[in-house]
Amino acid sequence: MLHVIVKISQSDRGITMKRVLLILFVFFVTVLPTMADETCLTCHQESAFVHRCRNIAVSPTTLMESVHAKFACVDCHYKGHEDYPHQKFDSRISCGECHKEALAQYQNSSHYLALRAGNVEAPDCTSCHSQHQVLDPQEAFHGQNGIKACRQCHNDPDKNIRAGLKPALVKGFEHSYHGQMYNLGHDGEEFATCISCHGSHAILGRDNPDATIYQNNLVETCSQCHTDVNTNFSGYLNHYSLDNNESAVLDKLTHFMELLFRGTMIVFGLHTLLWFMRTMVTTGCKATSAAYQSENVIIRFRLQERMMHLIMVLSFLTLAATGLPLKFSNSPFSEWIYKNLIGFDVAAQIHRIAGVVLLVLFIFYVLYLLIYRLIIRGERGMLWGVDSLMLQPKDVADFFRHIAYFLFLRSEPPKFDRWTYWERFDYFAVFWGMFVIGISGLVLLLPMQVTVFFPGWVINFAHIFHSEEALLATAFIFIVHFFNTHLRPGTFPIDDAIFTGRITVEQLQEERPLEYERLLQSGQLDLLRAEPLAHWQVVLLRIMGLSFVFIGLSLLVLIITSVFDLL
Repeated sequence: MLHVIVKISQSDRGITMKRVLLILFVFFVTVLPTMADETCLTCHQESAFVHRCRNIAVSPTTLMESVHAKFACVDCHYKGHEDYPHQKFDSRISCGECHKEALAQYQNSSHYLALRAGNVEAPDCTSCHSQHQVLDPQEAFHGQNGIKACRQCHNDPDKNIRAGLKPALVKGFEHSYHGQMYNLGHDGEEFATCISCHGSHAILGRDNPDATIYQNNLVETCSQCHTDVNTNFSGYLNHYSLDNNESAVLDKLTHFMELLFRGTMIVFGLHTLLWFMRTMVTTGCKATSAAYQSENVIIRFRLQERMMHLIMVLSFLTLAATGLPLKFSNSPFSEWIYKNLIGFDVAAQIHRIAGVVLLVLFIFYVLYLLIYRLIIRGERGMLWGVDSLMLQPKDVADFFRHIAYFLFLRSEPPKFDRWTYWERFDYFAVFWGMFVIGISGLVLLLPMQVTVFFPGWVINFAHIFHSEEALLATAFIFIVHFFNTHLRPGTFPIDDAIFTGRITVEQLQEERPLEYERLLQSGQLDLLRAEPLAHWQVVLLRIMGLSFVFIGLSLLVLIITSVFDLL
């Protein structure tokens, strides 16, 4: 054949190189069935044809890494190579000739039915398995790879809508606990992937009685991983997202929590900013005197109050450190924390232990207030009055007076008693937050037990409440509470009263003049006087307090960077 080509070239000087290549190609495809893969790669690896038609390029490395490496090209492409150009791909290859069972399942699936109905976007075998780099299914669809395979199509809202599906399928999955763990980089099989629930080849719509996600089959599907599954639990909305318009109740809850977050942070964020600006203008960075620098100190917080606050701080920071990365699971920062500092299983266990500790503390404190202080000691003032942490009408007036002072509409700030309006609001927020986060956390911890009595969407309800309220609590504490208590000019870098239990009389007179006058007139001021702590004790307690502030501000950086990552 080559001899003929040479003779033709010598006799016909006008023949072009293109014709020579064409003749060579005809030769290769004519004798292809009896030749090795190198024959195919002559054109399909690196040639003038590949440069003009990139989609025909095949890498030998790709072929060698495939599970089909032991087969020759013509074992699959056994027809259609005789002519040039080759016939269309789907007319010269059929995966089903070897994979008959998989083909039978696929031909009963929603994917195949959509393809037969004319939807060119519906997947065939190569859409998921690729053409030449066909990997072992245990590798190709294990963990992250399985999610990536489905994400190729179902991460596109427009494509989902054209297929008659919910627009935010992948987004909804990523909002679930399973999806969050995979977002954080988990690559095992401890958490469900798309294939875990929907299957692989026989993927059917939820209205099909044979589907794994058909209502009557959900208990069996969920039982693959969960024990003691009940019918209500199977009603959990695995793909819930605000974009899917799937549940009016959950949509309203999501909108409410978003409004609560934005409203709270805008109001108190502006409050913090105005306070900072006014203080810098009037007093600068003058710090209050520390308790160990003066002999004139009084007790502000008793030992049991300081211990409860310490337990709450430790539990809260632990919950924030293990929970915020899960909340912002799409953030690279979060993935780094889980992979390098905490670990998936350890983080989950620590989070649950800290949650139980905080919930026990909350229950103990409520009983302490109601039984010990209210009933046994008869402290009626804890419910109303100057010693009460319940919000008072004066607090509303003080708030607006303080805003007026920030805006230079008043020359003096309002006079405060034992508790200020922001401290009472913090107290109320802690009660609300611990109740909501605690109850929702129990639902997420015990879903099987809860769904014996409640429908499955209650788990979604608890997840939204838990996640959004925890974000509000952490953002409020690390921004507003930290500034009001520790970071504002006058107390920076830390107000150690909650750790030492002591403040100076001068500090009391300056910051809480109404309480100072009341205690002085009643003679109780002298009763509250105490010995100052040793210098080393105060330093140690301040280091502890500053450590808490540093951890909180570091987590605030996580929140801010994660929000920007999502924009």
